[in-house]
Amino acid sequence: HVDLKALQAAAAGARDTGRFGPRAHDRATRLIRRLNDDGRSAMLQPYVSSVDDRGEAALVFIGGRFDHAARKRAVLRPDEEAPVRDDAIGGAEAMYDPTIVGPGTATDPEIAVASAAIAYLRERFEVGPLYARVDLVSGQDGHPLVLELEVVEPNLFLGQSPGAADRLADAIVD
Repeated sequence: HVDLKALQAAAAGARDTGRFGPRAHDRATRLIRRLNDDGRSAMLQPYVSSVDDRGEAALVFIGGRFDHAARKRAVLRPDEEAPVRDDAIGGAEAMYDPTIVGPGTATDPEIAVASAAIAYLRERFEVGPLYARVDLVSGQDGHPLVLELEVVEPNLFLGQSPGAADRLADAIVD
């Protein structure tokens, strides 16, 4: 038995997210301690330097098929906790920048890795998601790495691909 609640870590809108190098170990520790004191889990990931140059590739799947891609630029600067806007959403300030996401293209290797993630969901749960977003970064060897798989309330960046909203509506009807 796996306690899924114990495995959950969420940073919606880059809230409670930081990027820390060795010189900022104390700040990273404070952030983790704050999350734990609030009864939340902390998820640690190595920082992948390609994010600074290429950002993230966001591959959107509708009806189980790759539909379109967007590019998201880096949100965090070195050795900082993301500044958060004081409003009802409480997302990182950078997330409010309308230029953070733009249209993108996906490489064949990115589509293959994202498609494998979607296929895993279909195999694991015996049904594929109606929609999903797979966020990828380039590893040190240039191969795509899955950063995040969004199937619950993902931003599908429908405005980045003409006709995407119609394709989603058609998939819902189907």
